[in-house]
Amino acid sequence: MDDLLYGTRDKRGNWAPNEQAKPAPIWQRPFSLRKVLAWVPEYLWPWNAFHLATAIIWVTLLIPSWESLATLSITNYLWLYGLNAAGLFVFLGSFELIYYVKRKQGTGSSTTASSRRKIRQTSSGSKARISTTSCGRSLSPCRCGRSSRS
Repeated sequence: MDDLLYGTRDKRGNWAPNEQAKPAPIWQRPFSLRKVLAWVPEYLWPWNAFHLATAIIWVTLLIPSWESLATLSITNYLWLYGLNAAGLFVFLGSFELIYYVKRKQGTGSSTTASSRRKIRQTSSGSKARISTTSCGRSLSPCRCGRSSRS
């Protein structure tokens, strides 16, 4: 994902969008029914429809019936707790796998190893480099085990 398609970075590396965010058409005035009706499918598809479908599947297939949940028991509590914990692990873990481990969005951002080095302004007004590790982190040693200073 290339963030420079949607904005710019200043000399300090701060990103700013090309255009201001607009509220949803349902909140804009004057109200336009045509714009709202054109916006609704965009709002629902694909993510809201996905979350709605997973919630319906979750409630209809995995949650016990209301009659069995009417009685307060430790079994019901443990079942629901375990079910929700496992569901969160699978659901959020799949996003972690897709976007972080497999790098599905790509690496087209403007942050490179050389731009990761931070420049700070000292009290005397001169610029000094913060020492970084070879992987670009500002503290040493980093998780990668490298400890060479630049």
